[in-house]
Amino acid sequence: MRLTSILFLISVIYILAATSRCANPINPSGGPRDTIPPTLMEATPSTGTILYQEQTMTLTFDEFINADKLRQDLIITPQNDIQYKPLLKKNRITIEFEEPFQDSITYTFNFFNSITDITEKNPAKNLVIAFSTGPYIDSLVVTGSIADLLTQKPQESIIAALYPWSDTLDYSTDKPMYFASSDEKGNFKISYIKTGNYKLLAFQDDNNNLLLESQTEAHGFLPDSIPLTVAIDSINLTTFLLDIRPLSLLSARPFGAYFQARYNKPINSYSYITPTDSLIQLYSRMSDDQESIQFYPNEQVSDSLQLIVSATDTTQTTVIDTMYLRYTKSTLRSEDFLVNLQPGNEASIQDQLTINITANKPIKTFRQDLLLLQADTVLQLTPDSITTAFNFDRTSLDIEIPWTWQSWKDSLETILYTEEDSTQINPSFLQQVQFLLDTGAIVSITNDSSIAFVRTYREFVPTETGILSYQVNAPNPNAIVELIDDKYETIATKIHQLQGAFTNVPPGKYGIRILLDTNQNQKWDVGNLNIDQPTEPIFVMDEFTELRANWEVEFPPITLPNM
Repeated sequence: MRLTSILFLISVIYILAATSRCANPINPSGGPRDTIPPTLMEATPSTGTILYQEQTMTLTFDEFINADKLRQDLIITPQNDIQYKPLLKKNRITIEFEEPFQDSITYTFNFFNSITDITEKNPAKNLVIAFSTGPYIDSLVVTGSIADLLTQKPQESIIAALYPWSDTLDYSTDKPMYFASSDEKGNFKISYIKTGNYKLLAFQDDNNNLLLESQTEAHGFLPDSIPLTVAIDSINLTTFLLDIRPLSLLSARPFGAYFQARYNKPINSYSYITPTDSLIQLYSRMSDDQESIQFYPNEQVSDSLQLIVSATDTTQTTVIDTMYLRYTKSTLRSEDFLVNLQPGNEASIQDQLTINITANKPIKTFRQDLLLLQADTVLQLTPDSITTAFNFDRTSLDIEIPWTWQSWKDSLETILYTEEDSTQINPSFLQQVQFLLDTGAIVSITNDSSIAFVRTYREFVPTETGILSYQVNAPNPNAIVELIDDKYETIATKIHQLQGAFTNVPPGKYGIRILLDTNQNQKWDVGNLNIDQPTEPIFVMDEFTELRANWEVEFPPITLPNM
């Protein structure tokens, strides 16, 4: 009986062991998420191997792996058409190559994100194998760091790429010969490079195709080539989002209520002439996405009108196209007329009343007789005179009103003392003014009328703000000094003033950003990879300074290096 029980127990153990061997691995439920990538334990050939003549590569990891993206992500340099077949088994992958490697060549296999664990798809990081079929291995190295241009913060997972120098390089179609990805501190290291002349580019490769898509991927570059004969270190690159695709006109045709010229990318500015009849005045605007120009109907255009349109993009590239303006009847509903006023409601203002009005259609007429200043709906004053100025396409209107808080208070007090019932105005109104723009004050080119606007503005109180002073020591006085908040947004600007102060600054945390105007054109210019034009340098303070109400704070002196 005892023997039977022992035999039964052995049978159960055997069955359980066999079942566990046959079962598929199952991810454990619950517990913390696996964030640790697989680690390479062994490689054949290993990095640094020379005189390698085999046609296989074997990699062994510390856990089960997945290699579904191997053919998509594995980059072999020098670029070639080597065909291979991957064989995966648990934690090991073997790559069989169909043809022998060329003689006396250093090959680098960059696996990018192609090998992951099977649970959370964590990719093995910086997995690179380099070997040589000759007696030595190319060993040149390029190291450096990558930061965001406007914040100077280190950038992780940015590709640092080396291309063989050529006048015909096209970064949107040509993949780099060597590359590496920056780490969490923004540092990169490109290894096993052959002696030669190279171009260095850094870019944000969102889709992992090793091609620069500048419309969505920030990039930076060294303007000059690198004659690589020895290792180079401490290269600093900064990235900035700039669409460098060539600007071109996609279409020019009637569209709804207007004639539309659409481009392949956003434009910064445009102008046009009508050589057939220079007396005709047109109304136009740039679309919200800045990729098209909209020309609105004009009773002077009966059939078609020749236009010569010049458009300029952010790289200062200009294209000039001839088109024929015409309109057709459309059943499309005209877009609503949207108007916005700045400053916004409840803003604090000083002794100048400047109102900016923006609209989503060109403004045909503005009636200043429908503009009033009021304390309430009873006490209203019409400004004696105002100054107006439209922008180029009449979608923005600046209104300047000769006005001070003292004159406003004097006017209200005069009314209070002359009226029989002095209780009709609240004395607190002496510290505020209402700007009223009545219905129909603004009419668009398509005859839309604006609604009524009322904005309440309050008297600026200096003790509610502070002062921030600065001093910049620079070999070149042509610098633009920006006051920035802790989100790196520009608050105020001083052009070519290396010493000064920012006044009336609300409480908050602030820093200084300095943009060098090396070409002295009163503005900062971003670089252009297409013509190897370098970006004008930028320096950003390492820390932000806190400002409280009624404080006067001095930033530490900033010393810029020689450029």
